[in-house]
Amino acid sequence: MKKNLLTIIIAFISLSLCAKSIEYNSNALSQRLGSYDGSSKYKLVVLESEEGSTTSLFLDNKLIQSTIAKIDDNYKVVSTTENNESCIKTYKDNLLIKSVCGDITITNTYQDTRLISKAVKKNNKLIEFTRFYYAGNTLSAILRQIGDDSSYSMFRTGEINSLLISENDNFREIDVHGTLMSSQVFEGEQQLLLSKTEALEDGSIIISSTKNNKETKEYYNSEGFLYKKELFDENQVLVSTLEIVYDGDWELEKEILVENIKSRDDLEYDIFTKKSTINYYNKGKISKIEIYENDVLISSSIYNLKGQRVEKLYKDGSLYCSITYALDDKKILDIVYE
Repeated sequence: MKKNLLTIIIAFISLSLCAKSIEYNSNALSQRLGSYDGSSKYKLVVLESEEGSTTSLFLDNKLIQSTIAKIDDNYKVVSTTENNESCIKTYKDNLLIKSVCGDITITNTYQDTRLISKAVKKNNKLIEFTRFYYAGNTLSAILRQIGDDSSYSMFRTGEINSLLISENDNFREIDVHGTLMSSQVFEGEQQLLLSKTEALEDGSIIISSTKNNKETKEYYNSEGFLYKKELFDENQVLVSTLEIVYDGDWELEKEILVENIKSRDDLEYDIFTKKSTINYYNKGKISKIEIYENDVLISSSIYNLKGQRVEKLYKDGSLYCSITYALDDKKILDIVYE
């Protein structure tokens, strides 16, 4: 840990010698809130240079978070330090090849731009290994070993590739046929989980999982990013949809959760209320939350300069109440009725 911190400090000094520093008023989310004038307890210092950039967040002139992005040839190293804990991620040609966060190290191996393996180590001991197999340009199978208790066997039956994975009393059976992969998890003779993975021509993937007669569908684009998730009840009625939106650099921009909540259950028909929750993100942290019922805004939350959530409540489209929460987002500090 000390070695990582020393590396970050040296990189910070090196960038500082040839970088132009810009200071901003900020908050706990490292947002840029105008030029720094001393009115905020938080100060964000941004240094840009040809070698990369450094972003440092201060609270009462004490450094609490630092992020360094350094570019060398085709490599980009992003180092983040917060509360004396460091996380270093290394990219090559915009592909994450290594991540070191505390005592966890993740190493990704690629063939061209295709991820073929992922190794997870804790204190330099391998705790998880995943191998990805492809049929042409589409993902056809995934093998994963967790700890020392997993064993795998693979065999071919005609055009179907089948895989048996045993883990103690549980076992999983995977069949791969063309671009479709199905999986069943059993405990003894009891089926616990049924899943199907379909790889589409554009490289995207749809994973369908059934547990306790309830189905979940996950949609991944050709870059491997989850962009939609659907949940169905035991009657195949859509319960909720989660849509995930990214910006041009594949940074999380917002999440839109739409829930169909049963508000009335008669013998002849059901009545549902549509509840929508939209989370907006800035640099990986929530900056704004909006909640709608049947497309009517009922709540909107932002974070003030102290990092506290301020929620505004609406009724019939009009603001009637503002609530300020403590930093734990549970205790109420202030209520103002409009």
